[in-house]
Order: sequence, then C-alpha cells, then structure tokens
Amino acid sequence: MGLEMNKVHVYQEGERGNVLISRNPYSRFIRQGSTPVICQRGVFYTDGGDRIPREDVPDWVWDQGAKMTDEGRAKVGFPDKSEPDLFDEPQEAPAQISGDAPGPPETLVDIIYALNGSDDSHWTKGGLPDLNVLKERTGRYVSRGEVKETAPGFRRST
Repeated sequence: MGLEMNKVHVYQEGERGNVLISRNPYSRFIRQGSTPVICQRGVFYTDGGDRIPREDVPDWVWDQGAKMTDEGRAKVGFPDKSEPDLFDEPQEAPAQISGDAPGPPETLVDIIYALNGSDDSHWTKGGLPDLNVLKERTGRYVSRGEVKETAPGFRRST
C-alpha cells in the first residue's frame, strides 16, 4: 500500500452521520532549496508519491523528525534513523476506530491534519494553520511553536 494523502481520515456513513473508521496521518518535511519529503506509516515518499529508500532520506529530514513529539512520530510511524529499512511495503494502516458518531479529533496532530484545505478560515495568508481555529477545536491556546513541533513543515495544500 502506497502513500494515501487523499485518505488521511477515512469516514463511513453511519446512522448519525459520518463515522471516522481509520486514520492515515502523514508529516511533510519542507526545506528551502530541497525536495519535500513525506513520512506516512514509517515509509518516506516524494511529493509525487514515489517511495524513498530510508538510506536516501536527507539528514535534514531526520533532524526535523527528531524535533517532533513522541506522539507525532508515533502517529506517522517516523522510524529511528538507526533502524534498518525493513519494509518492502509500508506498514499496515492503523486498526479501525469504531464509535457511534464522529467526535472531535483527540490530539493536536489529528486536529491539524483534519483542517479543511478549501476553507480559507482554517489558514493564515501564509498557508499555516490558523491558531484561532486550533484554539476553538482544542479548547486551549496553541502556540505557533507547538504547531511547528507537532507537524513540522505542515502547510495548506494547494
């Protein structure tokens, strides 16, 4: 199974509306003058969805991944640099999530990835997540630094 950016949150219609049944979060790492790198389920990809062997992942991506929270790394399966690249195919998607009705995402990384790319109110003019929207959804103040740490390089997709 390859990169599934179009299926980061998979919903199924239920009796009371859409129900979140699985998640396929990713982190996109961006550096000026370099090609962006995406990590999903412990596998690295180009923006075009081509797999990048672990030994070809640039050092700056490893450095940025090390700055992520443990929770953020676990969500996308960001591997330890010293681990050998054992996956000929990406890791299996996380187990399905069940529930009666969709609820708010549980973590900041879920909330960030659930922002609507076509809703201007979710974004700053620079393409960053709007902190007021994050505050509304988390129920607490979220700093720009916390967003950068949780989802390094994350920007509105165009």
